[in-house]
Amino acid sequence: MSVEAVLGSLQPLLRPRSVLLIGELPGTEEFPGLIARLARSAVAQGLAVTVGLEVACSEQTRLDRAVDAAVESGLDSDEALLGLAFAQSGPWWRRADRFQDGRSSRAMLDLVSTLVGLAGAGGDVAIVAADGPWVAPGSPVPLELLGILEQPRDEVMATCLLDAIDRRPKAVTLALAGVEHTRCLDTGGESAAGRAGGADGESGAGRADGAGDVGGAGGARGAGGGIRSADGLDGAPVCRFPGPFGPPAQTGPPGGPDQPGVPGPAGDATPAVEPGAAGVGARLGAGPGPVRPFGQLVRAWHPETIALRGRAGGGTAWRLDADFGLGSAADVAPDPLPEGAHWTDTPGRDGHHGYVHVGPVTASYPAG
Repeated sequence: MSVEAVLGSLQPLLRPRSVLLIGELPGTEEFPGLIARLARSAVAQGLAVTVGLEVACSEQTRLDRAVDAAVESGLDSDEALLGLAFAQSGPWWRRADRFQDGRSSRAMLDLVSTLVGLAGAGGDVAIVAADGPWVAPGSPVPLELLGILEQPRDEVMATCLLDAIDRRPKAVTLALAGVEHTRCLDTGGESAAGRAGGADGESGAGRADGAGDVGGAGGARGAGGGIRSADGLDGAPVCRFPGPFGPPAQTGPPGGPDQPGVPGPAGDATPAVEPGAAGVGARLGAGPGPVRPFGQLVRAWHPETIALRGRAGGGTAWRLDADFGLGSAADVAPDPLPEGAHWTDTPGRDGHHGYVHVGPVTASYPAG
């Protein structure tokens, strides 16, 4: 089954105020391509579209400039082309090989180009860089990023997307991220201890299992080894939603996994908080214990959220070797489930409502 055929089965989810999370297999052509086709379909139906990507939030200004230039000057204008080139020249897309884990692939860059093109052609499209900021190892850490780098990665991701939903509540919201983040339930399979920043001032985010993809250095997605604080010391305590996101106001996501004001899994009811009343950070809370997945934090405020786990029918995907810090096109084991998109109204044991099986996949190489 082709990606185009999968698109047809997902059409019922393209409606105003819907939130669709796709848990991808990173480093493929097909999953970014699926998001591009979903966005095109929504725009063709006259819908506003917000697309959240697992791209460093430090790239947001570049993305906004590209979209604004395309909208204001016309898609083929010099200003629009310069804006797109500016977005594509950011440090995120030119990371060293040892950090290339599929999130800054050519397919992801093509997806950004497609979204900018849709905006330039008159579509109501917004792009959200929803991952932790990227600071290359050995580079100075901007002071404004220190607070973000100390926060749990899934909370940063949820903050970025929830802020975007607040700004565009009637839009179709699509988000593409790793399956460890898109879960709408905390299944207990991972510790979710990763922070937005890894070791040595380098961000790019902690994995949900807290393990570094690049070994002891913390890795592009690593986090187990502590963070770089303002005084240059590792092991600083996690500081959840200080500074730009407002002080913590609660002991957990409002109302547990589904709705504000409803007791959570431990039975402790928390008061509902009006969206936007104290900033997105305040409504996510900062209690002790493991951080809930990005998908669960989003669904707490938008119960209509549907999360689908990405599956593939063999092929290849770009994989980063954690031991050697080198990437390559690696074989993907075929998933025996039927191709297409299948889901229910309630998340299953893996924390997703169902899955989207795109068939055989093709590795997408790093953009830089």
